Amino acid sequence: MAKTNTTTISIGIQGDGFAGGTAGTYSNAQSNGGGLPPTSVTTSNGFTAVTVPATALGFTIVPPPGSAVTKILKGVTGDTGVALAPNLPTSVPLTAGLIASFGLTCNGIETVTVFWQ
Repeated sequence: MAKTNTTTISIGIQGDGFAGGTAGTYSNAQSNGGGLPPTSVTTSNGFTAVTVPATALGFTIVPPPGSAVTKILKGVTGDTGVALAPNLPTSVPLTAGLIASFGLTCNGIETVTVFWQ
């Protein structure tokens, strides 16, 4: 049976200053017919490299519930990187085949799940 990965991100804003319609609303869905399985990645206290499958169109990093381990998303070891929320998922779209790997620099050891799109 064929497998498909679909990731959907929706953002809705309501309240004072948003008078209905589509103001403050965004929705995007991305599907990959390659059906890539999720990967468990155990971080180190430092830099952990993650290999990106050649057909991946993006990824979502999902930390364990209640995580307090800091995470910095990097292209390579010496990169300044981007600090991620320690306990929330992070999604990054990619162009398939252009990124071979990325890194997570953490201040502790834990297992995160990487869902490939």
